[in-house]
Amino acid sequence: MKNYKSLLLILFLSIFSINVNAEVLIPSEEDKQSLMVYLVKDPTKESPVFVTDIDNNLTISKNNNNILAGKIASEACLLTDLHQIARNDFGYYRDKERMPFYDVATMYEAYGIFNLSTILANDSEKDLENFANSLGLEIKVETVCKYGKGNMNKANYYSEDVFFIPDYLYREMLESSPLLESITQSDILGSWTFDEIKTLSDNYLTVVAEKEKLDNEFKQKYANLAQEKSKEFMGSLYIDLNSYGSQNFCTLGYSGADAVAVIGYKLMGDEMIIDETLKRYYASQEVSLNDSNENQFKYVFDDIGEAFSNIKSKLEANDNDYCNIFIAYPENLLKLKNAIERDFERKSVLGALFDESVTDNQYAIGQGFDNYKQYDFAYQIDAGYRDVKILENYQISNLSEFNKVQDEILSIGYSNDTNISTVLIYLNDLINAQTQNMDVNKYRDARVKEEERLAEIARLEEAKRQAEFAREYPYTASLTCGMGGGDHISIVACFSGGSSGVDTELEITNGQNYQMYKTYNLRSAGSEYQSGLEINLRNSFKIIAQNSSKSLVLSLKIVDNATGATLYQDSAAQYGVINVSN
Repeated sequence: MKNYKSLLLILFLSIFSINVNAEVLIPSEEDKQSLMVYLVKDPTKESPVFVTDIDNNLTISKNNNNILAGKIASEACLLTDLHQIARNDFGYYRDKERMPFYDVATMYEAYGIFNLSTILANDSEKDLENFANSLGLEIKVETVCKYGKGNMNKANYYSEDVFFIPDYLYREMLESSPLLESITQSDILGSWTFDEIKTLSDNYLTVVAEKEKLDNEFKQKYANLAQEKSKEFMGSLYIDLNSYGSQNFCTLGYSGADAVAVIGYKLMGDEMIIDETLKRYYASQEVSLNDSNENQFKYVFDDIGEAFSNIKSKLEANDNDYCNIFIAYPENLLKLKNAIERDFERKSVLGALFDESVTDNQYAIGQGFDNYKQYDFAYQIDAGYRDVKILENYQISNLSEFNKVQDEILSIGYSNDTNISTVLIYLNDLINAQTQNMDVNKYRDARVKEEERLAEIARLEEAKRQAEFAREYPYTASLTCGMGGGDHISIVACFSGGSSGVDTELEITNGQNYQMYKTYNLRSAGSEYQSGLEINLRNSFKIIAQNSSKSLVLSLKIVDNATGATLYQDSAAQYGVINVSN
């Protein structure tokens, strides 16, 4: 960037000798040049975000820590009134004669440009993110001081990847800032002329005006609903931020349809917050209102008077681990909001309004259904989600259609039971009977007979399998490790000596197979259950087990699988050995 510090601005010799608030100033061409704004990358960073490739084209370093984290750090603090920053990092020493130079936002407002930091942050964020996308990178640009005064405590322009600086301020600060002295033309990533900035400002003011209009309409809607004592819409009120983590929800003791509405509203999560300032605050604090515990409220009050009394006592004690979000109908919310703002210097923010159709559906979704109509139908017939989805395949989606099927089941003598299970079986039988051109009752009888035949075959096969298994493994050994009396904690505990003892082994000869088990593979000897380690034994077996535990008892029981009779039992204390064979 060029150094033309010696150029004096008539701008500052004249503007601040008059009342700058009297009317919008018309800049000269020289003034317009001085009021240009640059977006500059920091050339002093060891690992910068923006670098040049082999062809000297601007690109982004994929090894930069911020890029790896998916972000670019930007700062717009030098576009604000800098006297609010209690620091001297960039040559501002609170010299009264120099102060007008540093009240940057006020300077531009004199020329009819408002929200300077916001409009340029918005414009640059879009361009930088698009540039990153063109390189195959998904990044988010985060701009400090984007909304002016609210972020002043974070001002630290030289620590960010990029920062904004007006042309005149660059020259004013140049001699006292080593960083600015190191900047060259190649470090300028973008620039905005006065006319471009003015256009952005005018467009943004239109957006702000429209938003203000919508905000007023929103507040009036709350007031109208409250006056009418309407229960058509459910709303919420932000009271305080719980710095300990998840936010606490409170409400009144609703029941029936009101309870469905309040739970459904809670399930809207982040969608209940529509205030932009509060959204940004939540984002900065990494707070989300999305919560899977839909029925969980910190406190449920009998009435709004009781709620205010309790909340007031917590606010007076600076206890924010209480009611952070209050969900209720508009009448009670406005009563609570007005009382809090009357007694405390704090802003409480109204949340979105959702009508019954929205909250009901959200409640149903929280219960695992597609919508409230489906949930209500399932509730009426005592069915689950899977059941009503099957019924939908049969074009049955309401109680009237379901009752017709029940009546049909009774009238034709299919069954005296008409619960959901019977209805589903009947509908399946009816389809199959129609396919085979059969009477549905005759199809039912044939199906039941076939099911009984197949069940008998399965029973015989299982009995055969068990008999074959019993011939191969006629015995079962059960090893337990516990306090004695047949209780079991963990089999490993009786073979692992720990720091005060030595490990022991389990040896098993099962038929012709021999295996020694250490603590690390002990459980592969059999299957461990709450009752102990069970081992299937052949006719010929031998088991040797030594207890290593100082406090636990190792026990062995051998059972005849054919009769269930216990053939052998023994226990051992520390270093005792159980040795058994047939």
